[in-house]
Amino acid sequence: MKARFLLLSVATLAASVASAAEYYVVPGIKATGNDGASWDTAITMYDIFENEQTAKKKTYESKYKHGDVFFLAGGTYYNQITAAEAGSEADDRVRIYRGYTFVGGCDRNAGPVTTWPTYPSATPTIFSGDLNENGIADEGDLTTLLTIRQAFSKDGEENDGDDISTSSDYDAWAAYATAHACTVIGIDFTCAYYPELSNDASGALHITQGSAIIKNCNFYGNVSGGKCGAVHNRGGIVHLIDCNVYDNQAATLGGGVRSTTRSSAYAQTVIERCYIANNTVTGKYAGGVAFSSGRNMWIVNSTITGNSCQSDGGGVSCPSSKEGDIRHMAILNTTITGNKCTAEGDWVGSQMVIGCDPVLHMANNIIVDANDQGTAATAPIVLKGTFNDTPVTDFLSYGGSLLGSAFWRTTEGDGDDAQSVNKDFPLDLKNDFKPVSFTTAFAGAVAQDNGGFTKTIIPVSDISYTLGGYPLYGFEPNDCVTNWKANYYLPYEVDLSVDQTGTARYNKDDINNAGDTAPGAYDTYATHLTNGVKDIVAEKAAQATLRSLGNARYAIDGSNGSITVVNIAGARVNASVAANTVDLSGLAKGIYIITTGNQSFKVIR
Repeated sequence: MKARFLLLSVATLAASVASAAEYYVVPGIKATGNDGASWDTAITMYDIFENEQTAKKKTYESKYKHGDVFFLAGGTYYNQITAAEAGSEADDRVRIYRGYTFVGGCDRNAGPVTTWPTYPSATPTIFSGDLNENGIADEGDLTTLLTIRQAFSKDGEENDGDDISTSSDYDAWAAYATAHACTVIGIDFTCAYYPELSNDASGALHITQGSAIIKNCNFYGNVSGGKCGAVHNRGGIVHLIDCNVYDNQAATLGGGVRSTTRSSAYAQTVIERCYIANNTVTGKYAGGVAFSSGRNMWIVNSTITGNSCQSDGGGVSCPSSKEGDIRHMAILNTTITGNKCTAEGDWVGSQMVIGCDPVLHMANNIIVDANDQGTAATAPIVLKGTFNDTPVTDFLSYGGSLLGSAFWRTTEGDGDDAQSVNKDFPLDLKNDFKPVSFTTAFAGAVAQDNGGFTKTIIPVSDISYTLGGYPLYGFEPNDCVTNWKANYYLPYEVDLSVDQTGTARYNKDDINNAGDTAPGAYDTYATHLTNGVKDIVAEKAAQATLRSLGNARYAIDGSNGSITVVNIAGARVNASVAANTVDLSGLAKGIYIITTGNQSFKVIR
């Protein structure tokens, strides 16, 4: 996939660590003792791992320090020599304690690294578990390929390394950890195999009690006999950005990504501009993304599609059935579609299942099922379990999401005792809400390279207008984040000015100083809209023009026919029309279409 730009965050990061030490790393299966100052004296990952095992949490004893940068040459890296028995020993052998930056995809034949790579790189860096070299993850292959576990104290480098991540001072530790995040850029993780069913230290990449930024990485072909196949955040603070997570498998809980608490280290996960697809859970819960427990999960500008499990959220699941286990999930500018549950039943939720006492905020998403029948078994979103008196399920208070039919279901009880309970649409859904089908939303489009680092699905052009859905008007994405994170912590900043491909989102002012934002991860408005007053019938110069008179009144100069006004759902409204003027001041706020002859204009009241 093409990288159209070098993201600002990478450039900023490069500048911030300009004074840090730099080391060159090449594939190898033993430590070298080299200084790593050049490709000729390069070290291997084994040099780094041996340092970590010796210095552990005592940074002042470590040869490498927070902020040091490691340039990894292209090639395949086997970070353990033999497949170890799954467990803490295997996990610790590939453990990173400090806030290093690993930059993959470097071309050693190009000489010293003066400019960081753009991705995908022509010389990819691959962390592989495929010891038996049969091309798949199976018995005898490596378990975890990299572990980030920064159990350092908040007091800085000169200390005894006491771990406070499970103490009552967690917020202070979390702030320190985030400032010293370990950053992994441009590395593929593949063929990790985790055989055990019970151990929580699974995943090709395992982050626990630390902070990590994972960027421009690919995770594919990893298998876990337990929980999570690819990226496992267990009590860490993690930002996945511009990553592809696909074709991974687990027995339970998150074929692609899992986020969960470790002791009292509360997981916080931000998924931004990611493609999470075709991951499988052979049992229940979250073929794509599982948020088992923790402080929060934010999913922004991402596509989640083609994932599957038996039940409880083919795409995304917060599977808790424990009353009072409240977690915050925010989903913004995201496409969740084409995921499935394979079990029979009427409560499974093909795209999302949210368990007890949800704190769920959503805006500007497309969440529809690939099965257009709209049956309960394929309900795109299911709220499942017993709720307290005031659960926070804020679906559309900010508008904009296009949702499939059979959208709201709840169950009382669990497992075989579950009983489906039909519910009306939530109160914040307006009367003109129309359920949207997969077919009408995407017209057969599939995930592919449409620009940027990660795959996207392009919806139909001008999707809200075509479908008569519930579009945003006067929407400022930053307002959502500002309001949500006031009560629910956001550990990393997210970029809402672009869509998943990195293209600037359309959010220009129209005659009423309101903006438009296309729903989902791919912004069709960026290419199909030019300003807030738009001819939506023909892409040609209009014979008539629309002119604002102020106070929701408009003049149509050069009108070539009678004038009608309809709302966004297509229903005619009783606007005051006289002498080529239209007065909308008596109507409710919303989007209206003014038509004269064969021309139509969108206005926002």
